[in-house]
Amino acid sequence: MEDAFICQLLPLPQHALFCVLDGHGGSEASEFAKGELVPLFCNTQSWQSYCQKVAPFLSSKEKCNSSTNILTNKQLKELTSLLGKALEQAFVELDRAFYLQQYDGEMLISSAGSTAVAVLLTPFSIVCGNIGDSRAVLARSSTSSPTSITAHPLTEDHTPNLEQEKQRILNLGGTVEMGRVDGELAVSRAFGDFELKDVSSLMADEYDATDPDDVDQLQKRAQLQKVSAYPEVRVQERNDTNDRFLVLACDGIWDVASNEDVVEWIVNMFQQGQDDLGIVCEQVFYICLGQGSQDNMTILVVILEGGQKLIAKGSTGSASSSR
Repeated sequence: MEDAFICQLLPLPQHALFCVLDGHGGSEASEFAKGELVPLFCNTQSWQSYCQKVAPFLSSKEKCNSSTNILTNKQLKELTSLLGKALEQAFVELDRAFYLQQYDGEMLISSAGSTAVAVLLTPFSIVCGNIGDSRAVLARSSTSSPTSITAHPLTEDHTPNLEQEKQRILNLGGTVEMGRVDGELAVSRAFGDFELKDVSSLMADEYDATDPDDVDQLQKRAQLQKVSAYPEVRVQERNDTNDRFLVLACDGIWDVASNEDVVEWIVNMFQQGQDDLGIVCEQVFYICLGQGSQDNMTILVVILEGGQKLIAKGSTGSASSSR
């Protein structure tokens, strides 16, 4: 078992971060990310700036009707932009920190790597950053048909066969063979996997996380890697009425199930009276095992405000499980 996950409230009311980390070649990268991603994120200047700018709106959001939009489009865009920048910085800094931990001055102690999908949940938006083929999905109903719940992808898998990923790899002198970077790795973005990265470029020079130029240079270098730790960030505005729940899971789930499959299974379990989210997660595993999954499996199910009515006894919150 090389997976890890994060379910953590952030030091700001009504904010939390959820993450699934699918390790490969060992558990070192996923375990390191589990311990370091949130601290790195909270230390970014973008997150600290966001905290100052969003504070006046949090009390207003709590007092007003949940469906009321108290932010202008411009304000929402500014705030989510800061969160996206904080995720981007945290991801590339984590990759650098992992290298520094694993390099003993002569050689790498571990060649492990890890994909990651992180969802930052705020009262106003869902901000998702991912590298690799772990995936996040939002289950949402339509206003016209509240009982019809559909799956909305928050991520796109980063595989070497994806055209934009393939072109980046080829432009950097790499190859894509049998759907793998240089015939070795089946994902095109990940933490670690330093044998497929130009580490001298990525780690060169002293680095100051408070210097915007240093942060910009580190992010640019991260993007110029055959296997990149630079995340793709997508933003979804919250809809407290129609948003039901989030699913984050690694490819052990998605190898044998579509986004729609997983959302349908979970909705059916809720409708049948299952109110224990841990059991819901385990039942997804059993279904995937029955359909032939032979990979590690980790899943997070996060119930949102609009999804509380789906659970018969009113139990709310989040649950996670790994197998």
